Amino acid sequence: MAMATGSPPLTTPHASLDGAEARYSALLALSLDGIWVLDSEGRIDHANGAMARLLDREAEDLDLRGRDVCEFLPPDVADDTRRRLATMDPARSSTRWREFRLQRRDGSLVEVEASGVAIGHGETLRAVVVARPVAQRKQIESALDTTRQQLRSVFDALAEGVVVQDSAGRILECNPAACKILGLDADQMLGRTSIDPRWRAVHEDGSPFPGDAHPAMRTLRTGQASRDDVMGVHKPDGTLSWISINSEPLLDTHQAVTGVVTSFSDITERRARERELEGERQLNRHIIEIAPFGICIYDENGNCVAANPAMARDIGASLSQVLSQNYHHLDSWKRSGLYDLAQRALDSDVQLTLDGPVVTSFGKQAWLELTCRALDLGGRRGLMLVSRDLTSAKRAEQALEQSEIKYRSLVQQASDGIFIAAADGRYTEVNDAGCRMLGYTRDEILSMRMDDIVDADDLQARPLQHERLRSGEPLLAERRMRRKDGSAMLAEISGRMLPDGQFLGLVRDIGQRKATEEALRAKEVAERSNRAKSEFVSRMSHELRTPLNANLGFSELLQVDSQHPLEPAQNAKLEHIHNAGHHLLALIDDLLDLSRIEAGAMKLQLEDLDLQEIVHHAIDDLRGDALRVGVRLTLELPATPVRPVRGDRTRLRQVLANLLSNAIKYNRAGGMVTLRLAPLGEWVRLSVIDDGAGMTPAQLRRLFQPFNRLGRESSRVQGTGIGLVITRSLVELMGGRLSVHSEAGRGSEFMVDLLVAQPGAAAPRPAAAPQPIAARSDVSGRVLYIEDDEVNRVLMQACFGFRPGVELTLATDGKSGIEAALAGNFDLVLVDMSLPDMRGPDVLRALRSQPGRRVPCIALSADAMPDDITAALAAGMDGYLTKPLPIAQLLSTLDAVLYVRRES
Repeated sequence: MAMATGSPPLTTPHASLDGAEARYSALLALSLDGIWVLDSEGRIDHANGAMARLLDREAEDLDLRGRDVCEFLPPDVADDTRRRLATMDPARSSTRWREFRLQRRDGSLVEVEASGVAIGHGETLRAVVVARPVAQRKQIESALDTTRQQLRSVFDALAEGVVVQDSAGRILECNPAACKILGLDADQMLGRTSIDPRWRAVHEDGSPFPGDAHPAMRTLRTGQASRDDVMGVHKPDGTLSWISINSEPLLDTHQAVTGVVTSFSDITERRARERELEGERQLNRHIIEIAPFGICIYDENGNCVAANPAMARDIGASLSQVLSQNYHHLDSWKRSGLYDLAQRALDSDVQLTLDGPVVTSFGKQAWLELTCRALDLGGRRGLMLVSRDLTSAKRAEQALEQSEIKYRSLVQQASDGIFIAAADGRYTEVNDAGCRMLGYTRDEILSMRMDDIVDADDLQARPLQHERLRSGEPLLAERRMRRKDGSAMLAEISGRMLPDGQFLGLVRDIGQRKATEEALRAKEVAERSNRAKSEFVSRMSHELRTPLNANLGFSELLQVDSQHPLEPAQNAKLEHIHNAGHHLLALIDDLLDLSRIEAGAMKLQLEDLDLQEIVHHAIDDLRGDALRVGVRLTLELPATPVRPVRGDRTRLRQVLANLLSNAIKYNRAGGMVTLRLAPLGEWVRLSVIDDGAGMTPAQLRRLFQPFNRLGRESSRVQGTGIGLVITRSLVELMGGRLSVHSEAGRGSEFMVDLLVAQPGAAAPRPAAAPQPIAARSDVSGRVLYIEDDEVNRVLMQACFGFRPGVELTLATDGKSGIEAALAGNFDLVLVDMSLPDMRGPDVLRALRSQPGRRVPCIALSADAMPDDITAALAAGMDGYLTKPLPIAQLLSTLDAVLYVRRES
């Protein structure tokens, strides 16, 4: 039993001995806790009713005066009590609260906490002992401990990584999922901050992700939450892990940022976020300090005549301030209802109690239990007020309630299903997400066992997993679960065993994720295949254009050489060579177009076009081909002018040329091809009709298959089988549509529908006039040509024969070309993009890095892909000509540059 000494007795300066005795008796009767008054030998002088109830004694046994207190104590407590009674000293302060046991009437023991004080001296030396049961406090503490364990279990079982940082960014806590995702253990993470360079974080583009830009640090600075930030983190083993991060600030009651909670997951966004509870809850703080309750005694005028330090503590004042009070003048009494309670107690001689939150006269906010009782102060009417501070207990209750609310909120708001199952496999709890996931109601799931919704094959490993769970290991596995409609769901389950033996599992539907991953893998394979094909086509185009440059260039020079004209027979043979070269060039261009279309890189310049003008040009271009094979070419126009259509001028001419060329090539001798225009509301239909062999239904089904010539491979008609594939794609890219009608033996009709232009559109631009090839002696200047291929150099010398006033210097590689350019005073540099020692852009950079005049540089290359041309112009090239080089285009470009140089 605990006992304290040294606190002076309560003093009532103006009370008589009878009044003091009355107050003393009232105090014993009024106390809510058990009180013993013992002499130095341990005999009981007084015991109140609360003490009798603790001992389970009847009312007639209350008069225990003279009995040894050790009769009611277990032996070990009795020995300690005798020792303390023998050494009690009024000069020492009261003892601290300590726990011990009392023996009840039936022999059972009750746990109490007690404090004692010695009063009097000599023969009047007495010990006053106050005792109270501790079961209620321990129940609250146990409930709070259970809640903490539940929260910790959820925290550790989450599949998402969760990290808690303080206001300085230091990591305070991290869960196992965070350690697993980052490849670190807790010791390696705790105490580090997001700006620690060892994290080695990167953005999605591979650039460094500075620590001060980390979502957690931004949230700490701004107080704003951050969602779905993507970061790459290098693990200690060198692997790069991509995580999606959410961060949420921790705020105090004044909305100040005290820390940040960061959640992250591997690859897949996780909606579940966990916030760490703000601060540690303080349990039953300052429940009892020195005395278990405060005491104030007021006289008939309302003046305070006696008080103990506990009362001063309860109302937030000093003892002298309490003693100077008059309760008639206290607004806090009137606001709280205590004044009315005191008046009723004085009028009725009944002990009255109220409790609730109050603000005392000294500004203290507390939850107090206040008891009033009338008191006889030596013939005068007085009032005793007993206070008991319940603030700590109420705070503990509120903390428990808030903790339970947060726990329930976390469970119900989680996007993952949360299931709790007993040891026998029966479900005891499930959240809304889990019900939605499987299609059952909550009551239906709570009536089931794990075996009812988890695939039987996946349950074979359950005994081994349960052993691991019981040993404290977490579970992370994939399982097939059955929905209410009978369908299967592939789920990822993360779980662990709770302290009470139940299993907590977080379930996520990963079927969509698996399907997406498979689709992404298939898409990546297709993209790699397309890239490889495009690279192959581009490379082959480059390799074929280089010899074609010489083939077409020299054949064109021979045809236009007026000084050395060819014989008619020679000219006819040369015409075959020239046509074969152009056919090969058309094949290369078709392959490049097909590659661009399949890669989604075909770019069109849409504008409003005069369709009749384009149709006339197409007829004129192919009329000669039709005459050579004996096919009549006609044009049918509507009575009223056709409205402008929307399209790309160059590509639309390509579409018409392909359709007309096919109609001519695959027609019969003496046949006819008709090109017809007809308005169709908001569309204009362009039809190409022939009366040739036509196609069977089987041939129509294979018409748009690349490289399929429908059995005409052995005919003398040249073709690749990809023209119609390109034609249909170009029409669709212009927003149009291509359809076909054909019958075997009766001919075919290809119909192209194009959208008409909107009113107010700009007038169509006229087609550029072709540039004639003619010798000019008025053009002069110095030109450097850097080219490693000897045939191409000879061809360039021949082309410059049309410009006798221009001096041409040749270089065979990049190094010698740069040296010649720096030593000479050239007006233009022509440079091949693929030299044996360097690339064309490298030559350009070397020339532009030198001070002095800026010489124009034009690239010549067999690389005809748009990306190659764009890259060269972006590097600073003043122009780009693709091989084979049209001589007219080359000479017109040369004339334009040299003219500008001469004028400047």
